[in-house]
Amino acid sequence: NVSSGEWSLGYFVDPSSGYMSAPPDPSLKFSISSGGTETKNITLKSANSTISGTVTKPDGTAATGVFVSVDNRETEGKEFFNGSPTDTNGSYTIKITSGTYKVRVNVAPNSGFLSPAEQNITVAANETKTTNFTLRQSDGTISGTVTLNGSGVQAFVSAWAEDGSFAQSMSSSTGTYSLSVSKGTIWHVGAHYESGITPYESSETSVNMTSSTATANITLTQSSYNLPQALTM
Repeated sequence: NVSSGEWSLGYFVDPSSGYMSAPPDPSLKFSISSGGTETKNITLKSANSTISGTVTKPDGTAATGVFVSVDNRETEGKEFFNGSPTDTNGSYTIKITSGTYKVRVNVAPNSGFLSPAEQNITVAANETKTTNFTLRQSDGTISGTVTLNGSGVQAFVSAWAEDGSFAQSMSSSTGTYSLSVSKGTIWHVGAHYESGITPYESSETSVNMTSSTATANITLTQSSYNLPQALTM
């Protein structure tokens, strides 16, 4: 059940099912009026190929419980993704359909580690590719305040680096935040906040990390669109 308006349809499939999930896809976009019914058929893609490997910490020990994800939105312009956490040995296995994927290691905020550079991996049908990663140690901090109309707010703050790393955190109720990052590269920092159906976003702020600390204050402005109304089921 959805509210009236314009929607894009995506779907989640249990990774152990042997099929691929897909986020909202522009090709499955539709408009629906109040009380209306819309039919959209979905053909699942078989996940008959594999990307596997290990994730280790800088000292060579296993990185346990780190989520490794793959998707082909940037590499092929398609809409398929999958992922898996690493086990106690730092190992992961992800089933996918053939194609070229961006493989990303997602490190928990404030873990003291940074995600390694993403890798583009091409895998054929029924093929297995091995891709190993080593986490990077954080040696820098970007901090500041997220504000909306002059007041601090609790927002999602994210940053990506030109060397392939990324970091994320939540600001406090007063808007203060801190990101664990690396020196020697340029980081691009932004924030996102929602109030009811109204989203707010910031423009990206570039931070050249020539030293171990830097300040980046972030100002939110209202986005040009609204979120769908919540439904009570």
